[in-house]
Amino acid sequence: MSSITANHKRRHVPPGYLDSLLLVLGIALLGAGIAWALDWSSGAYFGVAVLAALAGTVGVTRRMAAEAPSRDAVQPTEAVVSAADQTGQTLSQAAAGSERKPVLVMLVGHSRSGKTRIAASVAEHHPDWAWASCGEFVLAEAKRKGLSAENREETDRFGDKLVAELGAKAFTDRVLENTKGAEAPLMILIDDVYHEPVQQALEQRSGKTLSVEVENPKSLAEKEPSSLDRAATELLRDFPPRLKIEGASPSDAGKRGKELVEKLDAELGLATA
Repeated sequence: MSSITANHKRRHVPPGYLDSLLLVLGIALLGAGIAWALDWSSGAYFGVAVLAALAGTVGVTRRMAAEAPSRDAVQPTEAVVSAADQTGQTLSQAAAGSERKPVLVMLVGHSRSGKTRIAASVAEHHPDWAWASCGEFVLAEAKRKGLSAENREETDRFGDKLVAELGAKAFTDRVLENTKGAEAPLMILIDDVYHEPVQQALEQRSGKTLSVEVENPKSLAEKEPSSLDRAATELLRDFPPRLKIEGASPSDAGKRGKELVEKLDAELGLATA
């Protein structure tokens, strides 16, 4: 017989029942004793004892009916309660898992290293990922302000100004509003992260972040650094990336993207291929 069935058939005794029953018996015995001491033939005294016993019996019966559970009610055993608790914990863990935040992968490094090209290539071949670009957001805002996207020195200065004016959190909010790709991605690639406050704001958004340095192609190694390059140098110095890949020209962006995916898979242990 199961513990639930056994528990269902167990008789339930309300608290205080025995005390009430003893009180009734005491009253009945007292009335009977008085009747016997005075006159057994006196129906009045014997009636007092009987009435007292009946009144007490009715009171106790009504109390039992009010306090006892219905016949169909099942009192949970410790085993059932424990199982329910475990089920609740499992459901909570499942709900937490369904709200898991994606891994934020930040592509950092100097300008013209091919960060955006690599991110675009990866996003093209991994529709379950998403992609957001700080650089594209800055260029879109520059165009809206009437600035020329062809003048990199001017747009670099504008990017510095935009981060300072908006603040790092608001800046990342605006960048992520333009995320492309899956709605519930496994990862979000964010390219053109140059400023330390921007990286810190992104790290605060997710339980898992990873920065990847995209090195400059050798042909650009000796170029004059821009304001963004100087910010990138500080970022790389103060927050050394865990991974590093070679920069990409337009012709080898796909190759570098595949290399990035392989390194992320090795680092994070995810089925990214």
